[in-house]
Amino acid sequence: MQRKGKASGIGLIFFAGIMFAFLGVGWLLLQIEPRLFDFPLPVWGLVQYATHWSTVIAIWLLLAIVFVARAKSAMHYDVFAANRWPTSKQWFLALILVAASVALSVWRWGGQIYMVHALSEARQNHPSFSTFAFFFEIAYSAFRCIVFVLGIAFAQEAGNRLSGNPRIPWGAIAIFLVWGGAQLLLHGMPHGLVAAAQCALMGAVYLVCGRNLRIAFPLILLMALF
Repeated sequence: MQRKGKASGIGLIFFAGIMFAFLGVGWLLLQIEPRLFDFPLPVWGLVQYATHWSTVIAIWLLLAIVFVARAKSAMHYDVFAANRWPTSKQWFLALILVAASVALSVWRWGGQIYMVHALSEARQNHPSFSTFAFFFEIAYSAFRCIVFVLGIAFAQEAGNRLSGNPRIPWGAIAIFLVWGGAQLLLHGMPHGLVAAAQCALMGAVYLVCGRNLRIAFPLILLMALF
């Protein structure tokens, strides 16, 4: 008999909290690494940046592997279990949500999609290795999206088990309050609110896609990169 009661729901809340907390691991390392490298952040070279982003990506990848396996074995929750193809209505709603997120992103980045903004920032801040800086920024965003989506999935399943109502977007609510709230505190109005709204849209896409991670993840990654 599968363990799908309130105890496992609380456990999945903890899992979601771990995912959301580790979204900030890059920031935490930036507080430590300048002392280790004996270089202030503004004058970091390619080696320092490559070391930083590779470490962050490795931590996220290991975290994802461990917690996906742990959720399946301890909580009887397989994040890949949902595999039903979305209906035409679900596709339509999902694409509207993606378009809304991209529109917010274009407004947030001054008329540019995020990848164009990231490339401009790389060329401006790291002219000697802008291509590598851009590559690591995109890789960082992609792997962060994995942890981000797992947090949404764990929160959604936790809400389902604790409330018995799978139609409520628990994952979207959780990511809006936790990560979106952090963005609001860090960036203020209006950019922090826009980032929080994008978080909620990503969580909504996961639910609209029937929690099918094979469909939802590429769409959410598209939202993160654009």
